[in-house]
Amino acid sequence: MLAIVTVMRLLSLLSLPARVRRETLSPNATLRRHVIVGLALTATLLAVGRTHAAAQVTIESETSRRLPKERPQDTFALEIKAGIFTPQSNSAFEQSFNDEGPLIGGEIDAFFYQIPFVGPVGLGVGIAWANYSGEATRRDTGEPNEAPLPADCDDEASRPNPRCDPNEVTDLAIFPISILGVLRIDALPRYLNVPFTFGLKLGMDVVPWRSRTGGQLAGSGISLGLRWAAQVALELDFIDRRASKHMETEWGVNHVFLFFEGFGSHANSSFPLGNDFGWTAGLGFLF
Repeated sequence: MLAIVTVMRLLSLLSLPARVRRETLSPNATLRRHVIVGLALTATLLAVGRTHAAAQVTIESETSRRLPKERPQDTFALEIKAGIFTPQSNSAFEQSFNDEGPLIGGEIDAFFYQIPFVGPVGLGVGIAWANYSGEATRRDTGEPNEAPLPADCDDEASRPNPRCDPNEVTDLAIFPISILGVLRIDALPRYLNVPFTFGLKLGMDVVPWRSRTGGQLAGSGISLGLRWAAQVALELDFIDRRASKHMETEWGVNHVFLFFEGFGSHANSSFPLGNDFGWTAGLGFLF
């Protein structure tokens, strides 16, 4: 608008000398006319420059407004999980148990470095619990007690007879504790706005275990071994970005995600409690 007004003024100034007769022009009038034309041209150039600069600022402002919001750095993660895990097939386990769990647990990961264009790396600690149960074997033959008890077993005096012992329940409880190195790959949501992340974990399983038969302790110990895990997760920010922003501002929760994780354990040092593959699924939070 300023440029248009300036051009109109310039045209009016240029038309003024045309109304003065050429013969009456003095040298001073000619000089004055050239000065006026020069000033008008200078003003026009300045106006055009200011207009271009303002347009450039507007374009840059609009461009920056369209850029995606910078993803915050994740400090740590909390995962709540449940799944199926059965110790690997072996004679000691199969003789007493035909149970598959479930396995219930949680994990906390702390991130201390951001790998450019990949994601954060850190350390994690997980703890879980699972319980398995099955029928105990008869103490006189070592075979499952499937036949009915003898008639004389109805007499209380005969109860100490091993042949009269009914089947008893044996249960095995395990408490896996995992110490892991964790890599979380968040390049897709960070750079492409695609809400999938991936995780890789490797470390050590420390598995305290305890077995009871008929309510009495039958054995206990700790098994050690290597543990690995791979995870795929879906971040839920896209469902309600306003609620996601509120959680980030008020609670410090950067992202909420659902995940599926496959893992393997080789904790077989004192009792074979590992397996090549198990799985968990659950809900996670990034802070």
